[in-house]
Amino acid sequence: MERYCNQNEITIGQVIYEDHSAKNFNRPEWTKYINHIKKISLKSTLVLFTKWDRFSRNAGDAYQMIKLL
Repeated sequence: MERYCNQNEITIGQVIYEDHSAKNFNRPEWTKYINHIKKISLKSTLVLFTKWDRFSRNAGDAYQMIKLL
């Protein structure tokens, strides 16, 4: 993923390693990330993840999170 970002001139702002289930967004590292961007009033323009099912296993929840981002 880092090589992809370098090749495509994407600045890496934060790397999150999360090993909790993707069945919902009640995950410690994800919660920290969301709280951080809310705190500094930042909108994420790009979030990369290794696999779609590592972001969310529920399409409805995923779309709601994308809207929040």
